[in-house]
Amino acid sequence: MTAFPNVEAFAAAAGRHLGRSDWIPITQDLVDRYASVVGDEQWIHTDPERAAEGPFGGTVAHGYLTLSLLTAMTDSVLSIGGTRHILNVGLDSVRFHRPVRVGRRIRADATLLTARRLPSGCLFGLRMEVEVEGESGVACVAETRSLAVPWP
Repeated sequence: MTAFPNVEAFAAAAGRHLGRSDWIPITQDLVDRYASVVGDEQWIHTDPERAAEGPFGGTVAHGYLTLSLLTAMTDSVLSIGGTRHILNVGLDSVRFHRPVRVGRRIRADATLLTARRLPSGCLFGLRMEVEVEGESGVACVAETRSLAVPWP
C-alpha cells in the first residue's frame, strides 16, 4: 500500500505508479450474488454446466462486476491521511479486453494520473489495469475519477 500523510502530499504525487492491489478471488457465489442484485442472470455467468460448453469453457464474471471491484482494489493500493472519505465521481474510460473466468483471482495495477486540489478536497484520476492471475495481458483498463474529502 502507498500511504500519503495528507491530500497535499497525495496531490503532489500525480504521475506516480502506486502499486498493485490485493488479489480478489472471483467465485461462482460472488458472480451469482452480483447477477441476482443487478438482474443479469444470463447463463454465461450463472450456469456452470451450460457455460462449460460455451466460448470460455466456464462461467465468467460480469464486466461490471470487475469494474465494481475497483473500489476494493483502490482501497488496498492507497491511503490518504486526514481524509473523511473518498467519493467516486465517475469514469473517463473503461475497456474490457478479456473475460474474467470464475475460479481466478484479479488485482489492479494503479497509477495516479492526475490530482488537483479543490476547495472541497482533491480531485484525482487513477489508471487501473486489472490483471487475471496466471494470464497474460489485462482484463480491464479503467480511468477512474474520485474526490478525496479531508476533515475540516
